[in-house]
Amino acid sequence: SYELLSYCVYGALLTSFSGVELTWMAMIAMASLAAGAVLSHGMELQLCLEFVFGLLVCEMIKQNVALDRRIGTICIVTSLALWTLNYRIPGYRAIQWGIPAVLLVLGMLSFEASRILRHPLLVLGGNASYAIYLSHVTVHTLAFKIEGTYGVGSIGYKILTFLIELSSALVVGVGFHLLIE
Repeated sequence: SYELLSYCVYGALLTSFSGVELTWMAMIAMASLAAGAVLSHGMELQLCLEFVFGLLVCEMIKQNVALDRRIGTICIVTSLALWTLNYRIPGYRAIQWGIPAVLLVLGMLSFEASRILRHPLLVLGGNASYAIYLSHVTVHTLAFKIEGTYGVGSIGYKILTFLIELSSALVVGVGFHLLIE
């Protein structure tokens, strides 16, 4: 739903304006929707702010803002630390998950030219990431139904089913990428 909303906002801006900085306009529109939702519905659309964060990263990339690898490393470590601290603490999702996500992406971008990240399997994974993202929910739902039917409940079984589910999601997503995308 949130993706559809962001696509509609961005699509409306694309059809309504030309020659204007659409990324900034989309950020303002999404932030306004999020603020309105917070004020009127108790933070139901706070995920819109995470799309604003993504648009902000997009704008930084377009402006060729590049972090030094030391700063990138600090961003990655800070991101992982924040996720670890925030994992089970209820709170405001955009701050709890969105800001660490921005830090992780910005940190990883500082390593984008690194030789290890140019490995063909990692490039394939990056190229297939959207297809993996779109198909993993179906794989997860199927795995959940199978586990619910046949689940033993031991930690070993859960680790095994997780690994099978992860592998299946990657295979299905890469398959969709190669065959359909």
